[in-house]
Amino acid sequence: MFKAQLKFQKILSYVLLGVFALFFIYSLSIMTHVYRTLYFAYDPDLELPELGLSGEHVKGAKLFYDMQPFNQALVACAIVMIVVAVTYFLTASNARRKYYVGNYVSAGLIAATDIGIAVYSIIGIVKYRALYLQVDFEALKAYNEPKGLPYSVSTFWFDIGFVVCILLVATAALVIFNAIWKTRLMKKENQLLTGVGGIN
Repeated sequence: MFKAQLKFQKILSYVLLGVFALFFIYSLSIMTHVYRTLYFAYDPDLELPELGLSGEHVKGAKLFYDMQPFNQALVACAIVMIVVAVTYFLTASNARRKYYVGNYVSAGLIAATDIGIAVYSIIGIVKYRALYLQVDFEALKAYNEPKGLPYSVSTFWFDIGFVVCILLVATAALVIFNAIWKTRLMKKENQLLTGVGGIN
């Protein structure tokens, strides 16, 4: 059991790095599709509310600009996750046979960060996906195609975000599971050493 758990916590360290790297890549990539599809259909210099001008050549095209704060927040969240993940290695949670306070603090930080960022991301993705679907795609097609600009109604980059967030929550669950598993094995080991019980 001890060998299995030690192997599991080592594998978990790679899972953490992989999922966090995936989120970081996603945070940098989510705007690519929106940029290519909507960027040229909106001109901020033509947005003059006092004259009733929205600056949009196509209804909903301003979404690319409206999403910028959310996208920047995702990048910041990705950086925070990577920094928090470093504590897993600083506390040697990937290699220790016994866990101490620092190891549990690290596990708690990682789990809380994962879940918090996943919830925040899902809320934002749901919001902006809905706004994206409100774009006048017929008008967008008519505007983009003659100019040789890409046109797509795909919500792939929004939808894949849900998958990434599910992976974050799953990672948080694995970190908590690992901490509980480690605690139980440590307790059994102490019982064995004191002659109270043994390891099943």
